Amino acid sequence: MSFKVPSRSALVLDVVGRQNMLKATAATVAAATGVGIAVPPLAGMIIESYGIGWAYVAMGGAFAVSGVILAFLRGVKRAERTSKTSPKQDLKDGVNYVFTTPAVRLLFLLLLSAEIFGWAHEAMMPVMAGKVLNAGPTGLGYLLSAGSAGALLASLVLSSIGDIRRKGIALIGGYIVFGAFLMLFALSEWLVLSLILIAIAYASATLYETLLETLLQTTVPDEMRGRVLSFQMFTWGITGVSGFYTGAIASLIGAQLAISIGAAVVVLNGLRLIRTFAGRYREGQPTQTPGDAAA
Repeated sequence: MSFKVPSRSALVLDVVGRQNMLKATAATVAAATGVGIAVPPLAGMIIESYGIGWAYVAMGGAFAVSGVILAFLRGVKRAERTSKTSPKQDLKDGVNYVFTTPAVRLLFLLLLSAEIFGWAHEAMMPVMAGKVLNAGPTGLGYLLSAGSAGALLASLVLSSIGDIRRKGIALIGGYIVFGAFLMLFALSEWLVLSLILIAIAYASATLYETLLETLLQTTVPDEMRGRVLSFQMFTWGITGVSGFYTGAIASLIGAQLAISIGAAVVVLNGLRLIRTFAGRYREGQPTQTPGDAAA
């Protein structure tokens, strides 16, 4: 995945160009979430009927099929590197660029906070389905499908509207709403209500993630794009680590409060950064703001 995801993200811009990046990013999310609606309930049924091992076999087969399909892609012009450096130097240059470029650093800090505190709820989803909602593996599948349905709807809307002028406002708005509805989801003990709340939360997450991806790809020069996207993959990997502290908190005060605490951090951080994002991304382009140092 560490090879696949950055390469796929970079390839999208190579295929569609910078002017179509928002629509293309939304379209790729729509494709992934569309499949995600049907697959989780199916996986739940496979687990209940045949065991979890066969669910992993099915997923492995699906990945193999996607690789075969990608092999048919043609007509993408390769971007030649202007200089030859070592992998060590590439890593150093990428990290330096991320942390010394205010616009990129701000986006990554927002992404990192969402991964550590917001998406930590993923580790607690089986607990929510089994212990709080009493819905079992099939209920977990329904929750994941509902989240995918919300994400699909948001991505279809984004892919059809063309462009968003005030990307900064829309991004931080989606980030805050994601945290707010995640808190409501954590407090719900009714399956139907939980399905609605998680769908809205994931729709909001799709909004901020699509805009963040678009801003990253369109503001970073081509020679740094691969390194920046690889660093983005690193931040996504931190989501798995967040399960450690979420599980520890949940063992003390319960899964619902553990999710609520992380979601509250997301909301408070988003409220803190509203003015910074509103001033920085006018017409979708990064500008220098007085809040850079605080961010």
